[in-house]
Amino acid sequence: MRTQIKLRTIALTGVIGAALAIAPLSILAAGPVAAATQTVTITANGYVPSNFKIEVGDTVTWTNTDTVVHEVSLKPTTGMTCTATPLVVQPTRSQSCTFTTAGSYQATDPNIRGNTFSGTLTVTAPAAPMLSSVTLTSPQDVLVYGSSVALQGKTNIAKAGVQVNLMAKAYPDTAFDKVDTAQTSASGAFSFSQKTEIRTEYQVEAVDGAKKAESSAVTVQVRPQVTLTQRYQRGSKAGLRTTVTSAESYAFRLVKIQRANDAGGWTTMKRVKLGEFSSRNFQVVVPPGTSDWRLVVPASVSGPGYLFGRSQTLSVAR
Repeated sequence: MRTQIKLRTIALTGVIGAALAIAPLSILAAGPVAAATQTVTITANGYVPSNFKIEVGDTVTWTNTDTVVHEVSLKPTTGMTCTATPLVVQPTRSQSCTFTTAGSYQATDPNIRGNTFSGTLTVTAPAAPMLSSVTLTSPQDVLVYGSSVALQGKTNIAKAGVQVNLMAKAYPDTAFDKVDTAQTSASGAFSFSQKTEIRTEYQVEAVDGAKKAESSAVTVQVRPQVTLTQRYQRGSKAGLRTTVTSAESYAFRLVKIQRANDAGGWTTMKRVKLGEFSSRNFQVVVPPGTSDWRLVVPASVSGPGYLFGRSQTLSVAR
């Protein structure tokens, strides 16, 4: 750090001499300079620094603090984009090159004999990004019992073969358990399909060597599966059947049969008590014409870990 401060002070003041002569050696001892832009000072005694490392995509700026014109010649001549060709730098002015290809580049002034104006630029490929984060999302936040949820996500690195562990915490559990494993594609993406039977929180853990990343939790809610079918039609009366299914029994619980009203809502026509196997045959009075019906399982009946349930709409003609 002290060496870098010293060099910048020298470049700004234009002071040259013994301090500048030893500066390149000091920089090499301190290690490579990694920065988006590397400044090289052209002095009467050569380049400061004369040898350094940068990454692909970095820019090198040559600033001429000497009183005469200098030219910077690079070999190889490809692998960079420069502000001028040839790279002629007038006193007090600067020229730059942005390097696009990894390799070793020699910098010289072709107009000056000897090795005074000679330097080496080592351009390295950027370090591969490390695993630091992973996301998890789902297009579905509410399912019907028995359905599968689609889960998808991506790591911060575009790399195939990163292991992703799917963790689940189903109501009323208090801890996550590993339920599935997937591998990322070349873009870092992954997906799961998971059958969900009760309200469940999902989370993923990505593992790449010694690096691990954990996503935020995604909660998927579940409704009981409710069916409503017509068994017969006899004048103004229709025979219907319903079955309510989830991980628990709904035997002898009360559910609601509703009919669509003219206001665009639903009117509860009667309450139906389910039988021993969470199903029931029952009868309703239907008005002339076609009427729409549905069966609703209130949240107070559906049970812990479930939202209220509802059947599909059933049209009954009289």
